Amino acid sequence: MKGAECPTPPLRWLVDRPIWENQWPLPHDKLIALRELVQEQLDQGQLEPSTSPWNTPVFCIKKKSGKWRLLQDLRKINAVMEGMGTLQAGMPSPTMLPADWLVLIVDLKDWFFTIPLHPDDRPKFAFTVPTINNAEPAQRYQWRVLPQGMRNSPVLCQWYVARALSGVRKQFPDAHVCHYMDDILVATPTQDELLRLQPQLLNALHSHGLQVAPEKVQQQPPWKYLGVKILERTIRHQEVQFVQSVKTLNDAQKLARVHPYYVLHVRSHTNLPGFVAEGNARADKLANPAWVAPQPDVLAQAKASHGFFHQNVHTLQRQFQLTATEAREIVESCDDCHALGAPLPTGVNPRGLKALELWQTDVTQVAEFGRLKYVHVTVDMFSSVMWASAHTGEKARDVIAHWRQAFAVLGIPSAVKTDNGPAYASQQVRQFLQSWGVSHNFGIPHSPTGQAIVERNHGTLKRVLQKQKRGMQGETPHSRLAKALSTINHLTVPQNSNNPVILNHHLSLQASDSEQQPRAKCFWPKRNLWIAGDSGEQQLELQATPVSNSETPFEATASLQWNSFEERKFIAFIEIFFNDYCNAFGRTSVDADFG
Repeated sequence: MKGAECPTPPLRWLVDRPIWENQWPLPHDKLIALRELVQEQLDQGQLEPSTSPWNTPVFCIKKKSGKWRLLQDLRKINAVMEGMGTLQAGMPSPTMLPADWLVLIVDLKDWFFTIPLHPDDRPKFAFTVPTINNAEPAQRYQWRVLPQGMRNSPVLCQWYVARALSGVRKQFPDAHVCHYMDDILVATPTQDELLRLQPQLLNALHSHGLQVAPEKVQQQPPWKYLGVKILERTIRHQEVQFVQSVKTLNDAQKLARVHPYYVLHVRSHTNLPGFVAEGNARADKLANPAWVAPQPDVLAQAKASHGFFHQNVHTLQRQFQLTATEAREIVESCDDCHALGAPLPTGVNPRGLKALELWQTDVTQVAEFGRLKYVHVTVDMFSSVMWASAHTGEKARDVIAHWRQAFAVLGIPSAVKTDNGPAYASQQVRQFLQSWGVSHNFGIPHSPTGQAIVERNHGTLKRVLQKQKRGMQGETPHSRLAKALSTINHLTVPQNSNNPVILNHHLSLQASDSEQQPRAKCFWPKRNLWIAGDSGEQQLELQATPVSNSETPFEATASLQWNSFEERKFIAFIEIFFNDYCNAFGRTSVDADFG
């Protein structure tokens, strides 16, 4: 073997421990064919006897012509072999050839059996030829050339052929020498130069053990190279051949080898998402008569809505009238929602009897918001409606700013429950809540379940922010929070309800408006009492609601709407009277005169 003097580079291996996979039994006819093929390749110098500790199975397949082909299962060998990458990023383009140049195309014959394998790598590709009935010890052999199926064989072929052509490229620098795997193209400006180059090319290939297929040497136009047809002045793609005589299974198998295709059986036309269902829908739309009006694609609308808001399964099912399977398929096919777990159940924490009766407030951190990473979250215990705002800290002024926004959006609650953090326990927060007539409750210190509902909503808010992150690149934290709150409040339907949480919140307020209850409260600081106006009898009554002293002489709240003009006029008169009295007599309190 002439190529033995020019071995290929050694392969790199990921393990040092030999791999041994037993040879499986072979039928009698395949065993006879295997022995004949091994003897033939031994005579050609492609195999040699082996005592290697490596072993992988071999088998034979019968070709259509009746000849046998030897194959080796190298999957486990390829798994422990380090890849060599690629030496050519793509195929050379014949369009770069100059016009009117003469072309010579050479095709190598059985290149993988003519390129030598490095001597150190040969023991890795050993195999065993079994005997009939184990009558004698099995014969073992190893490859001296590149075996078929080895992962680095294409790269070694590129390297070896390029090395064989390097001398020709140096000797004829003006000629164009292109090669891709075993296909070689040579172009020269004159016939004389091509005649001088051709024997040098064949000698260089033969000196490296490479064999040229005489029937595949092309010297006259049209030349066929890498799927194109090269004429004297133009280059065209080879003609597409349409096969119309597919009558037997063998004809279909031959066609499949030339033109790859994919067949998938769809049990029925479904509305589940996916490219198969989408293709069926397009085909049905084209097949429909022209007078059939197009039906709205509810599933596409639901999929587009989920891609923007990322609602849960229950909300999609209610919003677009989908089945549970369809809604679940949409959520599971979403890359953003599939990577995140489902939210925790609502739990059994005690809740308010109606909206605005009890809130829970806490602070969480969203690191990607930067300076505005402190996100204050408030949750209504009855309706589960949420309000969140991003701030630069968690001090008292940030808590007050958050509650002002929550009061404007959701309404003024009767009580707020927080932990006993420094900001919530500060005098500034206490005075703020007193001025709005809101009671303040603290949870049990160091209890992990004291703020369980708002803590769980922290996770819900962060999950929604993460799902919507891909479509809001470059947006401010306030914009991201606004979209997340819109999804949570307006597009989240609880399991025990048919309405979004924001609608349940307002329905509860509407039901509360029909009940007889105080509509406004006036605070007397020195008396530590709240005066409440009763909408039913339109008179003042004293409520024994002790509060702390306030710096202002008079404070009024209008946490709920007034039912009548008389009530609004009455409380306005009380406010003007006390303000004028204090200003006229220089008093800061009316306790001495109306004791």
